[in-house]
Amino acid sequence: MASYLSQAKDLMQQFTSCKVVHIKRSENRLADALSKLASTSFEHMGKDVRIEIVDVPSVPRRQVLVIQTGATSWMEPIKAYLASGILPEDKAEARKIRHKALWYQMHDEVLFRKSFLGLLLRCVDVEESNYVIREIHEGICGLHTGPRMVIAKIMNAGYYWPGMHGDAVKEIQKCDACQRHAPQTLRPQNHLVLITSAWPFQKWAIDIMGPFPEAPGRVKFLPMEIDYFTKWVEAKPLAHIKSSIN
Repeated sequence: MASYLSQAKDLMQQFTSCKVVHIKRSENRLADALSKLASTSFEHMGKDVRIEIVDVPSVPRRQVLVIQTGATSWMEPIKAYLASGILPEDKAEARKIRHKALWYQMHDEVLFRKSFLGLLLRCVDVEESNYVIREIHEGICGLHTGPRMVIAKIMNAGYYWPGMHGDAVKEIQKCDACQRHAPQTLRPQNHLVLITSAWPFQKWAIDIMGPFPEAPGRVKFLPMEIDYFTKWVEAKPLAHIKSSIN
């Protein structure tokens, strides 16, 4: 429509005066009837009805040149081998391409990978893979699931690229919602160090709890001692705690 609009503006500049009039739908029945003739059959129409079929659009097609920027896609060597039989000069790389090409096939200049179930998965490059991961993970129907579930949904949707799991992990770690609402782990940051005791009452653990609300006798502190071997507990309430520094 933009091309037709630009062509109409160019034609309007060739006239000395031009006026654009909006036609109401009720007054545009003849044009609607003519537009519907294109989707109807011509066999039942009379010979006096003349219909012209335009195969070429009135707007000239623009010539588009494909320009590739950035790094070469991982699909280009496989496409070149499947389409023209072109292999890299390095013998090791050429052997890898021949081995990988057994799992791929071309259809309308699009590369597909054969899956174990016989389905064809469309191969995508780096930019498309990042978009697919974000759409599956946090899109309209995204559930902010983990990498394994995201990869399973991507393959069920019919997409493939090498290193899918690693790319999914990197993209999911960047998700702001997952970082904010992820469950907190209670695992200690350091390894636990066990303190053993060879016989009873060899080692004691001492701790002072309080101050608590005053109880009868004005006691409000509770020193506790626990034996490491038998787990025997000794506690005695006190009113005051004196500390001495030697």
